[in-house]
Amino acid sequence: RFSEKLVGGLNGELAFDLYFKATEYRLLCAEQGSVLHVRVNNARHLPNTDSGVMGDLSDPYVIVKVGDLQRRTPTIDNDLNPDWKDGNLFTFSVSDEDAMLELEVMNANLVKDDSLGKASVRIGTLDPSHWLRLVQELEHGPGEGATVELDVFFKPNERYHLNHDLEQAKKEEKESLAEAARLSKEVQMAERAQKWLDNVEENTKMPLSMEERDWASACGGRNFVAPAWITVTQTQVEALVRARDKHPHAVALFRDGKASPLAKHQKLKVKLMAAFGLDLAPSRASETYCTCEIPLKKHSKIHTDPVPASANPEWRFSRSMRGYDPGDALVMEIYSRDRAENTPRADQLLGRAFLPGDKFYPNGFDGLLNLTLGPRPTGATLRVTALVMESS
Repeated sequence: RFSEKLVGGLNGELAFDLYFKATEYRLLCAEQGSVLHVRVNNARHLPNTDSGVMGDLSDPYVIVKVGDLQRRTPTIDNDLNPDWKDGNLFTFSVSDEDAMLELEVMNANLVKDDSLGKASVRIGTLDPSHWLRLVQELEHGPGEGATVELDVFFKPNERYHLNHDLEQAKKEEKESLAEAARLSKEVQMAERAQKWLDNVEENTKMPLSMEERDWASACGGRNFVAPAWITVTQTQVEALVRARDKHPHAVALFRDGKASPLAKHQKLKVKLMAAFGLDLAPSRASETYCTCEIPLKKHSKIHTDPVPASANPEWRFSRSMRGYDPGDALVMEIYSRDRAENTPRADQLLGRAFLPGDKFYPNGFDGLLNLTLGPRPTGATLRVTALVMESS
């Protein structure tokens, strides 16, 4: 039995009974598909957007939406803390693209209904095959502190599980790459500081010139270090040496700061030459390309032009990287795509390579990098050239 509000009339509702007998094909599709059951229980502390005169309060109902499918509860008149007992249970077929369960509490009016707040739940985070009770705070509404309570039961199929695990793995891999780049930079700074500490007496002498190359190298090309003879006495230097021997802490002397106006700007030029041994059969309908970027600096990303796909594609692409600082690492990725596809599809990742900053700064790099897919080596390699140059 259903009770639905009449649209375009004068505030009426239609009650009717419905009987549905599913075919065997539809039952089979339902068994193999992902299903989400939602029961809206109540809402609390809703704002009043009606007149308030003579007990005229908001008349709430809830719209529940998954993908393109939308359902709604009955309207409860003049109640800021409504409880739904009937017409509040809904079932949705969930496709692989459906990621969110969306709810919006509305106030029914004669002319135009207005929103009292919205809430959303990411379907992939739900514990499957168990009834869960959720209390969601309403956002983007006229008031504060309003909530909606609902029970959910999610029964995913195997494909939905795999897609969710794949997206989670991609997210973790991206975070791991960023962390690896950060650690590589810290190690390089620590090694530079350790070299400075190994010869404190020599490094505290007055340099011949503030622009002397050895001094610029000691400053890392971008971190200005005031000469010790300006601010540190010999007694303090001896104390520093004793403290170093007792409690080594190399990184503290080289805090990451803004570039000195006397330091020369560093320019990075990268050449993506070719790949060897890709796991891809040659095809006229597909092509491959290579990207390169500095982790956490999206504006630095460059990419080659696509070439016909083969196991050994050759690009010979050369470009300067924007936003490079000494110590930055590089991440290269090779993709393939099908030009014959009539419908858009994500390009396929064939392999990824990582080049730490200390491998090419300051002496450059020209060699082969192993390609991996997550933790698994692919057996393929990528030839890369990286050269750091000084520019005014």
